[in-house]
Amino acid sequence: MSCRHISLERGELHFRSLEKELITNLDVKDHIISLGGGSILDRENRIYLQKLGQLIYLKCPKDLLKKRMLIPPLPSFIDPSDPEGSFETMYCTRKPQYEIIPSRAIHLAKKTDQEILEELWQVINSVISFA
Repeated sequence: MSCRHISLERGELHFRSLEKELITNLDVKDHIISLGGGSILDRENRIYLQKLGQLIYLKCPKDLLKKRMLIPPLPSFIDPSDPEGSFETMYCTRKPQYEIIPSRAIHLAKKTDQEILEELWQVINSVISFA
């Protein structure tokens, strides 16, 4: 089942419980783990992930994020009867929390995919060289 399907069928609390179980059972080193936007907001997830290594925040401009998220099928946390309003609520709730998490930020605004990958590679290399 997809993340969206689990959330819709069994509820977000069930999905977050499965997500937390998976995250807290990770036993990896020297890996890149791509997370969904809500997983890092759970304090226990964040503490555990910070112990595994460097967190990288892909800081996407609000308008671009909105454009990407409001393409059907909508994420399960976006209300289909008010996608714009639920996006705004989600964005205003999450953004301040992301900003206080100790991480390396990569700003995506006005960058090509190649430029983003190069910057990500630089961050990865800096983390590896200090390990």
